[in-house]
Formats: sequence, structure tokens, C-alpha cells
Amino acid sequence: MERIVATLKKPVSSVGEAAFLLGSFTFISQILGLLRDRLLASTFGAGRELDVYYVAFRFPDLIFVTVASLVAMSVLIPYLSKAKKQGKEFFDTLISDIFLCFSFVIVLVCLLAFFLIPILIKKTFSGFSPDDINQAILLSRIILLSPIFLGFSNLLGSVAQSYGRFFAYAVAPALYNLGIILGLLILAPKFGIVGVAVGVAFGAILHFLIQVFSLRGVVSFRELLKFREKLFVAFGRIKKIVLVSIPRTIALSANNLALLGILMIGSFLGAGAISSFTFSNNLQSVAISIIGVSFAMAVFPVLSDLFRAGETEKFKNTFVSTARKIIFFTVPTACFLVVFRAHIVRLVLGSGAFSWEDTRLVAAALAIFALSLSFQSLYHLFIRALYAMGDNKKTFFSSIGGAISMVVVAFLWYKWSVINPGLQGFVDALFKVSDISGTLMLAMPIGFVFGVVVECVILWVFVEQKIHFTKEVIKPIFHSLGAGIIGAASSYAVLQYTGAFFALNKFVGLLMHAFVGGVVGLSVMIATLILLENEDAKVFLQSFTRKFSGVKPIAADTDVLS
Repeated sequence: MERIVATLKKPVSSVGEAAFLLGSFTFISQILGLLRDRLLASTFGAGRELDVYYVAFRFPDLIFVTVASLVAMSVLIPYLSKAKKQGKEFFDTLISDIFLCFSFVIVLVCLLAFFLIPILIKKTFSGFSPDDINQAILLSRIILLSPIFLGFSNLLGSVAQSYGRFFAYAVAPALYNLGIILGLLILAPKFGIVGVAVGVAFGAILHFLIQVFSLRGVVSFRELLKFREKLFVAFGRIKKIVLVSIPRTIALSANNLALLGILMIGSFLGAGAISSFTFSNNLQSVAISIIGVSFAMAVFPVLSDLFRAGETEKFKNTFVSTARKIIFFTVPTACFLVVFRAHIVRLVLGSGAFSWEDTRLVAAALAIFALSLSFQSLYHLFIRALYAMGDNKKTFFSSIGGAISMVVVAFLWYKWSVINPGLQGFVDALFKVSDISGTLMLAMPIGFVFGVVVECVILWVFVEQKIHFTKEVIKPIFHSLGAGIIGAASSYAVLQYTGAFFALNKFVGLLMHAFVGGVVGLSVMIATLILLENEDAKVFLQSFTRKFSGVKPIAADTDVLS
């Protein structure tokens, strides 16, 4: 036990060590997230019960991103670093002020939500039956514990990072998913979906406790939690931090409200629509987290330092280099996701109550999500580039534009599909789901993708106005797209002609089928990039020998509960 606590307290010695630590546990957390989804799919299938479960997250999630983002890690850490230089007393006063104000607001908001959730859910998800609404209310009230504990966990994580301690923050998301998995394995057999919601709350508590252990002996919790002043005095001292956070808070709130709007539409599209949408969204989010978020977070402190130093040309070169890497990885990944969509869904989710029809519908939605993979990944880079340049306000306009587009397009597509069956028939035929029911739910990912593209394009324009980078990424886009299409087409041909040699109704057979097709496709893609003399491919091979140095990384903020 002492060794574990010592590991939690140990500060990292280099940026490379911190990046490796964060990356490793991000990967572990993603694996646990996939296992969580597999257990949910096999236990409940893509049906109304799971729809209700995912809906129950919406208001707790909205509370979390609205309140907790006001003291987000990316905003807090610079202030904490400055406070430490002004002495321990000043640092402890700042932390206690933040804890006092955050405690008051988050607890008050959650208490209000506890009583308002019945009205909110009845009004927003009127497509549900009365029994479904009652179940959603119960689950949502249980999950309301999560924004409280995750919010405090993020605050403690900021303190830990200011002392160079990254281990607990890296482990915390994995523990959150582990709590949900334990709820599925231990509580769900007896209590059903309610047991899973309890697992969510337990996971949030684990997320919080690991941060507490990491700071034992480093800071005094008695001092950190000591309320030195009245609430309005404490708020006056941290008002500047809150004001800086407002644009980011609005951006996150707009995105969550847009997702809420899409799920509202989904409540009218039949049992399983919301579950299928969420499963496919979670699957594509793995690639975004590994590629887009990782690159954006790694380069964020570098961009911040370069901008503060006035090194505009180096800032631009660093930004362009990162954008090219994201494009290099995500464009081909999107192409391969479209081809391997059924294999991926079946391998990850295909067991128990999750039927073949569920697989095909989720696979179709995943293919639609894949169209925006590069846009979603670049979004994270654009956002952080603007933050690094001190321009937080522009994210407000992009978020509003994306959110409105998302909901409007999803709604109009649904209405047009009902009025004009030929439109829906075309989409169904394109994704090979014409012979199954429930395909109206594809309006949800279509709206989501459209909104994401609009938001990314707006951000692209804002960044272009400042550093004029577009000309330098056009050629890489066409290289990656061309190689990705050729490689994915090669994989598709192999899959078509080798299917008879594998037991596709078995996990191992399906995995080997995908492996053979993937090896051929990747080989063809790499050969194509070599023939094109692609610079990013050369840089990728060289990057294995590089070491990161010089800047302390900042871990990603936790923006959602589910």
C-alpha cells in the first residue's frame, strides 16, 4: 500500500515521462470504455432500456460541463503556478476560495436539479413512455452524484499537476470506467440498469479518491478546505479565473445542449435509436482521443510558450506540423473505418443481447461518423491554438454555429426522410441497411456530423485569419485522402474475396478476417504514400527516435460523464 501511495505522490521527471504516462493510461481507459460498452450491449442490447440509461446522463453531464468548466484545468493551472510563487499562504488561500465557491455552486445546482429533473425529462423526452420517463428520472438522480465528485476530482487534479504529479490524474478515468464495469458485473444482474447507474456514481467516487491519495502529505487538506472568508469575498478573489473560463463554458454547454437536442429527436425514432447513436459515437471517439486530443494536448503548452515569447513563425510551423500529423493519421483512419465498420462493431459489441441487426445499424452510423473524424480531431487543435493566442471569445461563435446546425439538420433530415422515403431509401442502400427497421435514427449522426463540420470550418477560418496556414496543409490532405481510399479499397477487395475462408460467426474468425484485410490495405496505403514521397510518412518513421523536452504538458480536462 505504501508503494502505491508513493507512486501516486511521485512527480514526473520529464515531459516525455508525463506524456508517456498520460498516453498509456488514456489507452487503458479507452480499452475499459470499450469493455464497458461491450458489457452494456451484451446485457441490454440496443433497446429502450439502454436508451433511458444514456438519456439519464444528459442533465448531470450538462451541469458538470457548465459548473466544473468554470474552474477548468487548462485555466486553473497557470493561476496555481503563479500563486505558488507568491508563497504557500497565498496558494492555500486561492485553493480554499476556489473550493468554497465551487462547493457552494455545484451542490446547490445539483440539489435544484434533483427536484427539477422530473419536469425537465418529461418536457424534453416526450417520445418516451411514462414508465421510461420514471426510470430516466431515477437513474438521472443517482448519476447526479457524478458531477459533484468529478468536479472535486478535477480541482484536486489541478493542484496535483501544479506539483508535477500526473499519475493519479492519468489513472482516474480508468477507475471511473472500472466503477461502471463493476456495477455491470455485480449490481446489474440483480438490480438491472439501476445497478449500472450506481456503478457510475461509484466510478466518480473512485475518480475523486485517487486524487485525494495523490496529495496526501503534499498539501494539507485541512488548509485547502478551510473557509477563510465569506462566500462573496472568496468569489471576488477568483472572479478573474471564472471570467476567463466563460467562453469555454459556453462552448461546452452549447455542444451538450446540441447533443441533448439530438437525443430529444431520438426519443421519437423508436427503441434503440439513442443506444445505437451513442455506441457508434463512442467507437469513433476512441480514434479522436488517441489521435486528435493527444496531439492537441501535447502541443498546447508549446504553442502557449511560443506565442508568449512572440515567436510567430515558430508558432505557425509548430501548428502546421501538428495539423499535418492529425491529417496524416485521421484521414486514412476514416477511410478504413468505413470499410471495417461491421467488423469493428461486431468485435467490440457483438455478444449476448446485441443482435446482428443492431450491429448493422450501429455500423452504418459509425460510417457516417467517420466522415467527420478529421474535422473532430482538428477541432481540438484549432481550439487550443486560439486558447494559446489568448483568443477565447471566438470559440463562442463556432460552438453556437455548430450546435444550431447540428440540431436543425438532424430534425430536418428526419422530417424529410418521413415525407420523402426515397431520401431515406438512398441512405439505407448506401450503407446496406435497407432490409432492417429503425434506420430513421441515421438522421442523428447525419446532423451531428454536419454540425461538427460547420464548427470546425468556422474555427479553421478564425485560425487562418491569424496565421495563414491553409496552403501548407492542402497537399497533405490530398496525399492522405488518396492513399487512404486506395488502401481501404484494397482492404475491401480482400474482405470480399476471402470471406469464405473464415468462420465469420466466430470472434477469432472475424478478427483474422479483419487482420488479413487490414494488413493488405495498410501495406498498399504505405506504398502509395512512399510513391507520393509524402513528407509526413517520413517524419512519422523518424519520430520513434525523438524525445520531447522543454515544456510541462497539461492533461486534458474531463468534459463529459458518460
